[in-house]
Amino acid sequence: MIEVASVTLPFLLDSIRMELSRLNLVLSDVQQCLMGVHRQGKNLLLSDELEVNESLIRLEIESAGAPKDLVARIYDVMDLVKVVVDDFSPMRKQLLLWSDHSQFEMGGGETYELLKWFYANNFTFLGYEEFKPVLKTSNKENKTTSKTPGKTAGKIEAMQVIASSRLGLARPNKSADALPVNISRDTIFLEKLPVRSRVHRPAYLDAVTICERQGNTIKRVCRFIGLFTANVYNQDPKDIPVVREKMDRIFAARDVVASSHKGRELNRIIEILPREELFFATSEDLRSLVDQIFSLQERRVVRVLCRQDSYFVNCIVYVPKDIYSTTLRVEMQAVLVRAFNAFDVEFYTQFTESALTRTHFVMRANQICDVDLDAIEAEITELTRTWADGLQQKIVEKYEQKQASRLTAIYRDVFSLGYQADFSLVDAAEDIDFLEQLSVERPLTLKFYETSVNGKIETHFRIFHLGAALPLSDVIPILENLGAKTIEQHPYELHRDEQEIWVHDFLLDLVNVPKSGLQSLRGIFELSLIHI
Repeated sequence: MIEVASVTLPFLLDSIRMELSRLNLVLSDVQQCLMGVHRQGKNLLLSDELEVNESLIRLEIESAGAPKDLVARIYDVMDLVKVVVDDFSPMRKQLLLWSDHSQFEMGGGETYELLKWFYANNFTFLGYEEFKPVLKTSNKENKTTSKTPGKTAGKIEAMQVIASSRLGLARPNKSADALPVNISRDTIFLEKLPVRSRVHRPAYLDAVTICERQGNTIKRVCRFIGLFTANVYNQDPKDIPVVREKMDRIFAARDVVASSHKGRELNRIIEILPREELFFATSEDLRSLVDQIFSLQERRVVRVLCRQDSYFVNCIVYVPKDIYSTTLRVEMQAVLVRAFNAFDVEFYTQFTESALTRTHFVMRANQICDVDLDAIEAEITELTRTWADGLQQKIVEKYEQKQASRLTAIYRDVFSLGYQADFSLVDAAEDIDFLEQLSVERPLTLKFYETSVNGKIETHFRIFHLGAALPLSDVIPILENLGAKTIEQHPYELHRDEQEIWVHDFLLDLVNVPKSGLQSLRGIFELSLIHI
């Protein structure tokens, strides 16, 4: 049992629950009471007429596995929440200052519009910090510049945080302290940081970096750290600054009018894309992604689209909807993790009226990898192949085109799940020859074969019978009289059109193996069984 008494703080309950979940503790009950409290010395007054200012949280957990420092961890989370709440207004004030500065000193445009959009409750502010460039000069550069008076020998090698500027989670010893900053050629740069938030939502932190330049020289840099609010994921991309600019470039590159048929299709593709791709992908990456999705044209194919940045690998995988399953998703994830040497995977699957299902994998990686996407796509394609698809391929390889088409139409879905679990595609393709021999005039065919199991050769005898299952009490004595002891027997029921077919597979122990081989017994067994 955990009880927390605190002043009323936004995100507090969610943040505590996140911490317990991170520790794999199971919550059985959660209760919260919000109160209006007036305190004077040791006395207090509870009243419905007072503004809510305190809360009492009660959580019941399964004590097994609870760390000894659980109380300290909860205090730590409460401290993070309090810092964020205390610095929330100063962080929004900084955004307003940068917004005004971008409008009047930095040319305004989409940067100004995007900062206004963030301020309109589209970004949860969790941290803020400013940086200054650090100029360093090597001995070699000193010698060179000494020969060229008037030229500066320094170059920017790092960005140093301004200690007095840090707010929220960016304060010293907080969860987003001392994270490296990336500088882009653009004035404003959006990215996802490799640290999960411990406040509000357990998502990776989003960052907005603003860089003010004078010519090629960096003057000021700031970074806002937080999370995009939930309503962002439902907004029309055309209403989001910077994103709409990327969209305009996509239409311009294709020379397409948004109101045309192709333009509406491009709009539809962009509207349902993961918001992370719209925010974090460059204009070139986003245009390439949209072009590849557009080229799918609802075809029943597997497609793997990938974008890598400093910390994450983003893979969008399309597979036919009718074969998608949790098992397939886990297998695809394993392929991607191995290929990119990634860890800590998140996935989001989207089902629509489309013939394809889309899964967006976001994976943490230590470095950008040079991978063969075609090979990854081929491996995932192989995972999506059903048993029937594999059988069709074997039939195509074995028979000429006209015959293959006929046999595929008949036998693609004939073999039962039990048969598929016990026998290979090669076995099935061979068995089709025996199934083709069955008719009303010839309701029985036989197959002798040997197989190796753990280095030991086993003898099998398979009966294909058109009609009902054969009684074992009739078959086994016949086999014994013919010199074959039955060790095991497995029956499989097949349906070809409206015909019932039974396959009986026997594991035999032959008293005497003929010198001429097993096939010499086939005719004797078949004639004997048919006549008997």
